[in-house]
Amino acid sequence: MSLTNSHDHSTDQPHSQPQLHAIRAATPPGSARHEQSLLAQLGADTDQGLLALLLSSAPVAIVMVNGLGQILYANDKLGEMFGYAPEELIGQTIETLIPERFHFDHRQHRSGFRQNPHVRPMGSGMDLAGRRKDGAEFPLEAGLSFIPVGNDLLVMGSITDITRRKQTEEILERRVEERTREI
Repeated sequence: MSLTNSHDHSTDQPHSQPQLHAIRAATPPGSARHEQSLLAQLGADTDQGLLALLLSSAPVAIVMVNGLGQILYANDKLGEMFGYAPEELIGQTIETLIPERFHFDHRQHRSGFRQNPHVRPMGSGMDLAGRRKDGAEFPLEAGLSFIPVGNDLLVMGSITDITRRKQTEEILERRVEERTREI
């Protein structure tokens, strides 16, 4: 699998939603011509190119790792969230993005996941933390899915920074405590 972040999108012409709807409407859905037209309009010449464009422009951070925990793909949103250029992360272990005190446990979880892979949706009740390049930590949610490839298991994670939500929850908890004391 050769998904890369090497395409420079700085000169790409973004397509508006009305333009994309017009492109889709101009060709019958599911037809080869429809797919080719959509690929051409998005600047992708292959399905793999389209996949790379979709992943790189996703509204959530996306990372893909192999069975050894080495990062194979990181989209721009992930790089932005953690303070890295996506290409800096390629080949690093996923623990690069996790506070050091959790490295051992995370490796154990990775091993268990390889033995029993399953889709884990966002918000599954786990308190997780990320570590930015500058060492700052922040709360996050991560959803996981997996793709068996030969003898390896690729794991794709979608990550959301939940700092604002946690701050809002803390404010609400304090207000509830204050009101409870007043009663």
